[in-house]
Amino acid sequence: MNPPSKILVVDDEPRGRELLQDLLTPQGYHIILAADGPAALAAAAEHNPDLILLDVMMPNMDGFEVCRHLRADPKLREVPVVMLTALDDRESRLQGLAAGADSFLTKPCDSAELRTRVTTITQLNRYRLLSAERERFAQLFTGAPDAILVVDALFTIRLANPAACALFGESAGQPLQGDLLFLRLYCDESTLTRLKSLLNGGPGPVQFTAEAFRTDGTRAPIQAAASRFPGGSDPALQLHLRDVTELKNLEAQFLRVQRLQGLGSLAGGVAHDLNNLLTPLVMTSDLLQDTLADKPELRLVQTMSAVARRGVGLVRQILAFARGTIGEKQSVPLRYLLNEVRSILSQALPPNINIRTEISPDTPPVHGDPTHLHQLLMNLCVNARDAMPSGGTLRLATTPLTLDAATAATIPGASPGPWVRLTVSDTGTGMTPEVRNRLGEAFFTTKPIGQGTGLGLATVAMILKNHGGFWHIETAPGAGTKFHLHLPPASEITGAAAPEPESCPLGRGELILVADDETALLEIMRATLACHGYRTVCARDGAEAVAIYARQTSDIAFVIADCRMPFLEGAGLLRALRKINPAVRCALMSGTDTPPLPDTAEPAVPWLTKPFTNAQLLTLLHQQLHP
Repeated sequence: MNPPSKILVVDDEPRGRELLQDLLTPQGYHIILAADGPAALAAAAEHNPDLILLDVMMPNMDGFEVCRHLRADPKLREVPVVMLTALDDRESRLQGLAAGADSFLTKPCDSAELRTRVTTITQLNRYRLLSAERERFAQLFTGAPDAILVVDALFTIRLANPAACALFGESAGQPLQGDLLFLRLYCDESTLTRLKSLLNGGPGPVQFTAEAFRTDGTRAPIQAAASRFPGGSDPALQLHLRDVTELKNLEAQFLRVQRLQGLGSLAGGVAHDLNNLLTPLVMTSDLLQDTLADKPELRLVQTMSAVARRGVGLVRQILAFARGTIGEKQSVPLRYLLNEVRSILSQALPPNINIRTEISPDTPPVHGDPTHLHQLLMNLCVNARDAMPSGGTLRLATTPLTLDAATAATIPGASPGPWVRLTVSDTGTGMTPEVRNRLGEAFFTTKPIGQGTGLGLATVAMILKNHGGFWHIETAPGAGTKFHLHLPPASEITGAAAPEPESCPLGRGELILVADDETALLEIMRATLACHGYRTVCARDGAEAVAIYARQTSDIAFVIADCRMPFLEGAGLLRALRKINPAVRCALMSGTDTPPLPDTAEPAVPWLTKPFTNAQLLTLLHQQLHP
């Protein structure tokens, strides 16, 4: 039931106010009285009346002035004003209309006319307010970014805003009105029970998750909230629906990032353990190559050495990817890199894929990390394989080129100057422009779930960026794909990497303390040092190393200790040794990038990154013992 209309009666004559109150109160109106202009403005601001009956002739502030103040107030300018006046001349009425009056009644008022006029004006004012309210609701309903549905007690859709039509994939010519809600929206039984309870006056709002059935056959995850619809006499529900497909995708990506972050945090420990396994292989192969220099078995040892070094590169690649860094750059001849990749692919790719390499003879080396460049090529070749399920041709090509300013301006990320172009092309399915525009975006993949991480091309893009390069892609549906990778030539930046010395420096019978918890590493270091003029004493943990050094301080010329050992790790070991002999000479070994050093930086502590070669070990000892 609507509340009674409020009428403000303004008259400086008490008898006039009482008369109007006696006439209108029996009609169900709520009467508010004011004796002068200022009191009328205060009462209007406080009560916001539905109608003001305003006397014209009042002292200090007449009715015309009061009306002008009302029309200047944004909250009161729409309130109907009927002026009560004993002046029935044309000029007075024009003055009232100019001040903002809506109607006039001449004193003394006919009671029937007064009641009729008041009833008509208050009803029209209520219709106006209702119409304005409906217009505001329509604007909010139509312009709401969320989908809004209004359903009746039978869950039939009665109202749907444009966002709802878009959510379900309907056009304006195919409205949702009249459809059963659950033919469009799937929710579980418990949610349905809660919605029925809400219709019958139960607690609300009801929040739930659901799936929207779109007209194209797809489904969209939905977050929804339902409340009782305030309009109308019959029970109804108002539902707000939000498509959370993008949110679900972001959540999935976040979980994948968390898993990668977890792998990254474990990478250091994994790298240390793998490098402990690879170090004996690398050192043994170096030692055997020296021993079997003129024997036919040398080729087998060289193969073992190459495999071990590839393992070293993979471990460094894991560390670099986990940390987002790039390894040490050097001069990399692409001829050898492409031949190595082709050798691997010839065993891994199906026989219906033909592999071709076209290496321009004048292609200079590139400046980069060989392990990362190897990964870059393998990622692109695996993508090419997946794009040719029925077979085709995979082509790897290199050529030097110089970009002028005009050409570079047409390629995103390019700059003029000399480049080495590395092309990986296939004769596969190609890509649409939409897919091509998202290449390099992390977690984006067109492969089914479980068959692609969406990180392959993102890794390629990261490696290119870290190398100061860029790519240019040619592709079209059914026409294959060409990745043109541009890398800086080594000749413009750095010379070729310095070769290791042909012969390793020899010792002079010095006693070396080697501390490591890996038995295999201790054995191969003992053998290597013995073959090159050193004596060795070994410790399997930090505590044993301290005890040995305390007994043989004057005999031990140098200490080589691992950073991670039981009981006492490398940095703690170094502090203990310095307490015994402040001038102790020591190097630390690490299976990761840089070993943790003691708080004090003096004297400087050399270090070896596992796996290291015999030449690196012997060179370090020679530099420290025979500077």
